[in-house]
Amino acid sequence: MTLTEIATGKNFTTNETIIVLHLYRELSDYFGESYSDVDCNDIAKDLKFDVKKVKGIVGSLVKKGILTTYSTGSGYEVICFVNQEEMTLPETSN
Repeated sequence: MTLTEIATGKNFTTNETIIVLHLYRELSDYFGESYSDVDCNDIAKDLKFDVKKVKGIVGSLVKKGILTTYSTGSGYEVICFVNQEEMTLPETSN
């Protein structure tokens, strides 16, 4: 699954687009796995957004079927793309 496939047919807000693009870059090392080490606090810090705003945007993307979250049991709510274990980076041509 590519970024284009993620976005096809979706009507993202500007902030949702910012978060999806950011996560696509940040989570690319985890493509092929259903794991990440990114949570809302990380995104808020990276993008200089309020963490409550990020939680709302992530919640919206979860409802749209783009992201999924799970608790690690230590207060850390991990964020992944839905079907991230099937994602790969597009091959680049030289």
